[in-house]
Formats: sequence, structure tokens, C-alpha cells
Amino acid sequence: MGIYCRDWAEEAEKDTAQGILGTSESEHNQQIADAIKVEVTRLYPNTTIADAKWVGAEAYDDKGDIKVFLADGTEVPVELKVSFGGGSGTKANPSQALFNKKVSNTILGYSDYDKQLGLLDQRYQLVEGLIGRSIQSGADWGRVLREFRKTNPAVLEQVANITTPGQSAYAEYAATELNNNLEQLNILVQDILSGDNTTSEFSSDSELMYCVVKHYESKKQTVEFKDFSEMDSVVNEVVNSGQSIKMLNQHGKVVLRFSTTWKNICQGGATPCFTVFTGDA
Repeated sequence: MGIYCRDWAEEAEKDTAQGILGTSESEHNQQIADAIKVEVTRLYPNTTIADAKWVGAEAYDDKGDIKVFLADGTEVPVELKVSFGGGSGTKANPSQALFNKKVSNTILGYSDYDKQLGLLDQRYQLVEGLIGRSIQSGADWGRVLREFRKTNPAVLEQVANITTPGQSAYAEYAATELNNNLEQLNILVQDILSGDNTTSEFSSDSELMYCVVKHYESKKQTVEFKDFSEMDSVVNEVVNSGQSIKMLNQHGKVVLRFSTTWKNICQGGATPCFTVFTGDA
């Protein structure tokens, strides 16, 4: 579910792994586990499941949240995307520097672009004017914003308002740059679809099982598996829309959509990154 998944998501992953081995503590997680067992058996009919392990917190450079180990030595990584609603969850939450690291080192990461626009300075000036001193570090910035979240939440809204124009501007900038680097971009797209979505050089050859759970913990809960090998996933054009960067195939369908965002405190607060969604391709 990504590096920044919430506690409930990790608990669901852990309990589902237990369900693959025996009995989970939740009927809803057991339903997910049973579906995974059926799918593994369908894909690997000549062997059996020997073990299953939750790896979500220790293998961020590898694929999947759960590893299913088969008797013949095969390892099957399972990526869980769990939604309380009808969505398919995010495909990935990679670093804001992903395009710089994986496509071209001439493409600025979002953080550098934000600084270049002067928005970081504007945010600091706003807050420093309110607290009467200079911000000493990123950690200090975070502490101050968390205090304002308790005492004066409107300040966080002002920080977000300063940040938003840069998010849209970066989407436009990145779309232009990515159109000039489509060959390398398509390598990145295939990596993300196969489960390799970090900025590290590590790459796994294991086939990723992509499991989507909708309406989690409700009577309408469903479990399905997506096979991205059936997608027309070659990107021919990149366009921007608001804060989104859309990667389109030859038919104009969205293969992946990147949204520029911040994971912690507020927009402009801490941990800028991308949220990646699969499209209608």
C-alpha cells in the first residue's frame, strides 16, 4: 500500500498474510486471503503454498506488501490496494524526485521546482512573521506547523494556498519535459505497473499480483485482481490538468495519472511526493 500507508492498512496486510496461512482475526481479511489463495493456485497449479509473510514495512524497494512462498521455490509478491469506498486505491506513492532519478536528470524534482518559484521562501516568511523568529530546519518547520494545527488551523490553509499554484505549475512543467523523454518514461511506467516504483536501483523479476479490495469491511466488499499485461500501456503523450500529470496511450486513454501532493501536516507542510493512480486504459 506504499511507504506512507496508515496503521489500519498495515494491520489489514498483516492479518491477510495470516489468513493465507490459516485463520485471520477478521472475516473480511480472511475473504481477501482466500481470494489470494485461489488466484495463486490458478496461476501456479503445479505447486502449493508453503508460507506467507507480510513485508510491507521492510521491503519498500521490493514488490508487494505480502510475499507468498511456494513449495517449488517461487516467490509471489502481492500488492494490496484497499479502499473503504469503490475506488481502486493508489498504485504508488513515489518520491517527488522520481522523474529526475528515473527519466532524466535534467528534469527538476517537485521540491526543487517549488523552491525555484520562491514558494518555500513565501511559506517561511509567512510563518516566521507569525512566530517572530527564523525557522531553523525542516524539523523545526514541522513542529511549528503542528502547533498551529492545534492553535490556529487557518495558518495551515494559508500555507496550502501559497503552495497550490506551484503544484499546478509543476504538473505543466513536468508534462512538457516528459514529452521530450518518452522512451525513458515508458521504462518507468512499466516499472510502476510491475510494482517497482521507488527511486532505488533495485529491481525484482518476480511477477506482481495486484489485488484490489473495494468497500473494505462492509457487506459489499469485493476482491479482484488486475493484470496490467493486458493494458495498452505504451505512453504516447503526457498532458497536465490542474495538479495532475496524465500519461496517455495512442488511443488517448490514461495509463497512469500522477498527482503532486504533500503527505504530512498540510499541502506545503512536509514530505512532498506523487500519488499515482491507474487510468482508464
